[in-house]
Amino acid sequence: MPDCSTQTWLSMPCDADDWEIIEDWQIISAAPMSCSHSEADDDILAKWGDHEVWPPFPANYFGKLGQTHVRSGHKASKCYKYEIKQLNLQPFGGAQCFFEAYVQQPLNHWLAMRYLTSLLAPVLQCGEMPLPGDAAFHFTKFTFCPSQGLKVPSPTTSVWHGTYFNCLARILHTGALHASDLSSGLGFESHVSFPAIYTADTMQHALRYAFPTNLFGDNLYYSVLLELEVSTSSIVQRRRGEVLIEPHGHLLIRHVYVFFNVNISQGSPRCQEWNPQDELLPCGPLPFPAGITQHRRSAWWTSY
Repeated sequence: MPDCSTQTWLSMPCDADDWEIIEDWQIISAAPMSCSHSEADDDILAKWGDHEVWPPFPANYFGKLGQTHVRSGHKASKCYKYEIKQLNLQPFGGAQCFFEAYVQQPLNHWLAMRYLTSLLAPVLQCGEMPLPGDAAFHFTKFTFCPSQGLKVPSPTTSVWHGTYFNCLARILHTGALHASDLSSGLGFESHVSFPAIYTADTMQHALRYAFPTNLFGDNLYYSVLLELEVSTSSIVQRRRGEVLIEPHGHLLIRHVYVFFNVNISQGSPRCQEWNPQDELLPCGPLPFPAGITQHRRSAWWTSY
């Protein structure tokens, strides 16, 4: 297991009225995180790359994740009714400074505990994706190392896939995406009756399915997005920005984008509480990282 005993965590006041006061942010420990790699890690990587070691999906697993993330049809949750505004990063010195001080360490820890640091190589530490109006999404970008040097049959095209953080470790270790299949009880809401891997032709479209998650219990929301290269011969349908890939089609994961400080509009999906039981790791549920205190008492309070 990677050694993550030395960590840098963020401490925030829990009072909803003063969570933006910069003087109240503290770094608990300035010690850098160590994520050493060993032969035991290589054994885990080899083992977790086998589909057979991953727990099978329970019946209606993706339906449950949809409820957890308050997707369409589950609008009773109070937090669903409120916008979660982005934190203004300028007082922190901008997105880059904020990322280095408050995002990088817990994110690296989360990845290391799932043996993902060996699969991902940082490409861009803090990028920005402009959105309509004055908003922007900030992200960190990784190359997916196992696909380097691999090719899919030509001609190819790039597509995008937004997913749940609960599914990320399984996807990256196995290098495969789950095909939505309503007939087996393991599908999402679907426009078609046949199994297919759902992707999008643009990053912005795929972000609709990169469901924001309160990943560290600090009420700073994160989303994850995959950039894929797919053989056009594996595309079975294009519809309103969606690109459907046959279940065993020729595709490769090229890059992983983790968005942080995500703005969530009123009525949009979000997961307010991370549940380790929903991740279905071969090692069983991982404990919630210690040392993190909430930025805000409750995410929907920020609308007041």
